[in-house]
Amino acid sequence: MFFYIIRQNYANAQKSLLRYEQEQEQELNLNIIDRLSWTIQQSIDKYQNNFDLLTDGSFQRYLSDDHPFEDAQYTPADLQKIVSYFTHNQSSKFMLRAPAATAFADMARAFWNNFDKKKKLYIVSAYRSYGFQKNIISNGCKNTHCADPWASEHQAWLAIDIAVADTNWNILQMHTWSQYYKWMEQNAHKYGFHNTYQKWVDIDGKIPEHRHWRFLGEPFATYLHQNQLTIAQYFKNIKM
Repeated sequence: MFFYIIRQNYANAQKSLLRYEQEQEQELNLNIIDRLSWTIQQSIDKYQNNFDLLTDGSFQRYLSDDHPFEDAQYTPADLQKIVSYFTHNQSSKFMLRAPAATAFADMARAFWNNFDKKKKLYIVSAYRSYGFQKNIISNGCKNTHCADPWASEHQAWLAIDIAVADTNWNILQMHTWSQYYKWMEQNAHKYGFHNTYQKWVDIDGKIPEHRHWRFLGEPFATYLHQNQLTIAQYFKNIKM
């Protein structure tokens, strides 16, 4: 009996020790997770506060009539045709910077799937040169509608104007109230795209243009989406 009691006490002590070690390990893991989460959040905060809105080659380059390109002849090196089977017209006629082209193709497929494979994005325009933009202005496009030459997001090879087409080639516009715009509004940021002109001239410098989507990269586009900001608002806030 004596040795049985000793063995039981020893077994209980072992169980207590094991339980204590497990609790300590769990607490340590939680502390590591907390520290890791804090570190990640600090990195995100630092990155979000350091988006490059000023360098011509940056994906976040802010462009407006008051903030045109530094280099009037700017052309990026990483251009790529848009390769997608999920746009209604031939996507390869249009080019964007490589990450933007790839992201747009992914977004076009997601859009097609969401609308039961019966609607596809229709590309209206992508890159527009300085000369093309100048010609638009010369033909009477108001500055509340069209960006000045050297200030267009299309010249950055990052902007794309889109509509929607059904299987009968009916072209459907991206109006605010449309289900297509609502899908873009809720999902485009996941692919790095942002609707530049949403909040009228006093804020964004132009009237709303719901077909105009500009690639910023997913972190910045999502940041703007979550904070209900346009890129113009963000730029003005950091410049204050």
